[in-house]
Amino acid sequence: MSKFKTVCGVIAFVLFFLMLGAVGAIEQDIVPLFPGMVRVFALMALWVLFCNLAGAFDYTEPERRKPREVRREDPVARTGRTSRQSPCPSGRAKNYR
Repeated sequence: MSKFKTVCGVIAFVLFFLMLGAVGAIEQDIVPLFPGMVRVFALMALWVLFCNLAGAFDYTEPERRKPREVRREDPVARTGRTSRQSPCPSGRAKNYR
């Protein structure tokens, strides 16, 4: 991880708690609603920006060397049970008709 992403992650961490404190100040009537909401939305925008810079929304996957193999059921190896029959503890298949 690069030093830039680490610094951006720390800044995003601090911004989250500043945003949480602004919401608490609005709830306790320390800050009026409109200026408090402006502060919360500004802090939220900065928080999302720094989360993005830290790599929180990076969904790129590394390339695989070979594609995944899909296992398919071998029709020859299947048991003789139908979907309505299941083995009981004795190993026999019960017929639920």
